Amino acid sequence: CNEWMELNCTGEAAPEELEEHSMVVYEGFLYVFGGMLDSPYTKWRCCLWVFDIAKQKWVHCQGKTSSPQTQMPTNRKGHSAVVVGSAMLVYGGFVDMKGSSQDFWSLDFDTMSWSLLNGSQQGSLGPGPRHSHSAMAYQSCMYLFGGLKGLQEQRDFWRWNSTSHMWSSLKNK
Repeated sequence: CNEWMELNCTGEAAPEELEEHSMVVYEGFLYVFGGMLDSPYTKWRCCLWVFDIAKQKWVHCQGKTSSPQTQMPTNRKGHSAVVVGSAMLVYGGFVDMKGSSQDFWSLDFDTMSWSLLNGSQQGSLGPGPRHSHSAMAYQSCMYLFGGLKGLQEQRDFWRWNSTSHMWSSLKNK
């Protein structure tokens, strides 16, 4: 894999043009979330796409779930997504006219079901609304740094512990 190769991005299950979306990998599948260009139809469309690496094709993500999804995140741009355990964690982003978001979602890969994580138990406030930040996963934690709150640049550093379900502020020295 020492060279670039363009993959087929057509088909019924393929995404349209996207910007500021996220992509993670889990057990042979790429999961692309968000980034749809805003239109009157955006809020009624699923903003998650799945690419089967072995078959080199886009597949429908609804195949794994047994019941219709009752809640799921809306389209957003500039959010972060990481894999912790068997879940994709999605934080923040810029949501249409609402601006910077502090929504924190989890997608369980086994059931393909979304749940809203609040991160506010036991007084843990969390990073607050932001977009265009960076995030990564290490062990059972998600680390989040910087980004924008509205137009204000941030330089704060946060850790989400998936065991205790709490945010901790990490001090910059």
